[in-house]
Amino acid sequence: MVDILGVTFVHRTIRDTGATPVEIIRAALVALEILEVRGFLTEIFALDHKIATEAQYEAIRELVTAVEGVVKWMLLNDLSGQDVAEFVAAFRRPLVGLRRGLEDLLPGSERRRFGRVLAHFKKLGFSKRLSAEIASFDYLPTCVGVVEVSRGAGVPLVEAAHHFFRLGERLSLGWLRDGLGEIQTENKWETASLEGLVMDLPQGSA
Repeated sequence: MVDILGVTFVHRTIRDTGATPVEIIRAALVALEILEVRGFLTEIFALDHKIATEAQYEAIRELVTAVEGVVKWMLLNDLSGQDVAEFVAAFRRPLVGLRRGLEDLLPGSERRRFGRVLAHFKKLGFSKRLSAEIASFDYLPTCVGVVEVSRGAGVPLVEAAHHFFRLGERLSLGWLRDGLGEIQTENKWETASLEGLVMDLPQGSA
């Protein structure tokens, strides 16, 4: 966890969410599993001397941001105490399916944004499949939310994702999220509250 997320990860997450170290570490381990981080890093490291080192680091930074987003989502939605094995079993496979079909599920503006990121990483030397995986990272916290909505409402995953993303676009929740991100906080409780509001909004909405 420290190798991937850094030595200050736990302290920063305490500041941003108000969670305890145990809750944060538990959520991080779950996030690393449901996102299948080991397999992704193995593929990235296999590209040593084949693509630029800075390109590899850029891909890893995208991964780290995604993992941190999922961890915050779990903590701020009070899901960090769930059984690890059960949580991984419930979320890993649906997330794989969502990520594979993500481009087709996104509304127009976000689909174009996804395409630009995909093209950027292809230009850096990554395969189309790996570039699409990296492009999906920005949406992973939202995708975890989509899986939970699908399970809680008892509706098919694709249907939940379709409505989830289009609602975000129709209500311009991305604009609201950007505005919340500019608010200056004065203490950890204000920071945690603000993070909670941001994480409740669909990521990447126009």
